Amino acid sequence: MIKQQLSITKSFAKKRQAKSGVVPSLGLEILKDIVFKQGVISGLLFLLVASAMIQAQNSNQVRRAVAQSQSLREQTQKEQIQSQTLRLELTSLSEADRVSSLASKKVRNG
Repeated sequence: MIKQQLSITKSFAKKRQAKSGVVPSLGLEILKDIVFKQGVISGLLFLLVASAMIQAQNSNQVRRAVAQSQSLREQTQKEQIQSQTLRLELTSLSEADRVSSLASKKVRNG
């Protein structure tokens, strides 16, 4: 692989030399090669960090959604308990009203 890259670099240098008439510096060619490879590595690192951030954001959103769901369930349970309490209260009031009504009828009749 390295030999292939070196031969490609040499052939590229020969073509450039033929066009411009200037002999390219080996150090400059090495520097260009490093920058190209570092660019690829930097790009991959950027993608890795970006995907990790997206994963963290998704996890946070899921956590918030679960917390909101639990909160809504608790609120629903509280509302159901309140509704049952109100029904019991209504039943007891109607029972007391019925007893009072029967007592009034008995007193009137007799």
